[in-house]
Amino acid sequence: MKKTNPQRPAVRETAIAIVEAVLASETATVKDRLNESLAAVEAPRDKALLTELAYGIIRRLRTLDWHIDRWASTGKVEPKLRTVLRLGAYQLLFLDKVPPYAAISESVAIAKKTSVKSAGFVNAVLRKIAAHKGIVAPGLFGDDRVAYLSVAYSFPHWLLERWRAFLSDHDLELFCAAMDERPAMTLRVNELKIPAAGFRALLDKEGVAFEDAGHPCALKAGVPVLTGALAELFDKGYFSVQDASTLRVVDLLGPQPGERVLDLCAAPGGKSTYCAQLMRNQGDVVSLDISEWRMASLAENARRLGASIVTPVIGDARRPAESLGAEGFDRILADVPCSNQGVMGKRVEARWRLSARDIDRLALLQGEILEAASGLLRPGGVLVYSTCSIDPAEDEAVVERFLSRRRGFSREKMFKTWPHSDKMDGAFAARLVRKQA
Repeated sequence: MKKTNPQRPAVRETAIAIVEAVLASETATVKDRLNESLAAVEAPRDKALLTELAYGIIRRLRTLDWHIDRWASTGKVEPKLRTVLRLGAYQLLFLDKVPPYAAISESVAIAKKTSVKSAGFVNAVLRKIAAHKGIVAPGLFGDDRVAYLSVAYSFPHWLLERWRAFLSDHDLELFCAAMDERPAMTLRVNELKIPAAGFRALLDKEGVAFEDAGHPCALKAGVPVLTGALAELFDKGYFSVQDASTLRVVDLLGPQPGERVLDLCAAPGGKSTYCAQLMRNQGDVVSLDISEWRMASLAENARRLGASIVTPVIGDARRPAESLGAEGFDRILADVPCSNQGVMGKRVEARWRLSARDIDRLALLQGEILEAASGLLRPGGVLVYSTCSIDPAEDEAVVERFLSRRRGFSREKMFKTWPHSDKMDGAFAARLVRKQA
């Protein structure tokens, strides 16, 4: 008789616990819950499976529920049982390396802990999904293109309608598809400790697969989690986990050695430490954030990476002068809180929590932070406003309102990245310059 790996059901039950905790909360994230759980999982294979299930189930929630409701003849499915069905359905529909019998049998084993009747129901529904699985076809939704996209790519109907206002139907589908791909882990080489070429050679020596990530200092790793040699290199400070879009934002800022630079809403410090890298650890990078625990993470990242010119300061980006005083800065980065519309492939819970009202509220906050930042910029200085959103209401509109009020500023450059065309996170940045006095 074939023996089963005793760790496997535990991994799946842990995934269920993470999914339930995230869906029951307005603030819990898959990333944080997963980080809490991964320490108890030893085998790299099981760490990868747990990561895949936790992110994948939340990301594909609407698609999974559509398949479940299609074959659940009892009508409303009890929430606990629905999560078990989502677990099994995700493996059947999206994981080629998990045999259907394993996906079904282990889901049934979890359901048996509730009741034998529940186990029979889970078995029946999952067998139907396994027998009829396939691509969600547009023809099943008639002429309702948005309804099809909502089920096929697992996004809220209202959000797709919003994106349709500034994306063609062709680009909209490509955008959705790109955000449903399993995101690669992007590494930013820390050239304060090792040259980019030297780091590539080290990865080759350690047998770590990688590919270019659209930036000279960025590489996409061939593994989904930090394990083995890669974890050791991380601990040595040779790299940070950071998307290439964030590097392009800092490149637009262009910090120079010897300058005084301010990074607002800075935690956990990826952009601050990259500023230090570009400045060759000469000058001053002040990193301000309102969250004490996130600033502890920033301080640790700066220490690990050897970014000695980074100074963490706890404060409100809407009123930075209260924490920083009146002394000006040569360059300021205002990477503001946003709706995460460009990174919903990674921050998977965001797609289910966002509302149109949230976007309006965030746009007001973004304007406040941009206005406050401008008051700390020296004449001739550079201010970069950035988001990880692709929504014009948070991007171009915020910048245009600011420029209409502050005649002493002009826009030099602006860019937006898209997951489907740039192969990196969706992001926006505008470089604003204050005129000389």
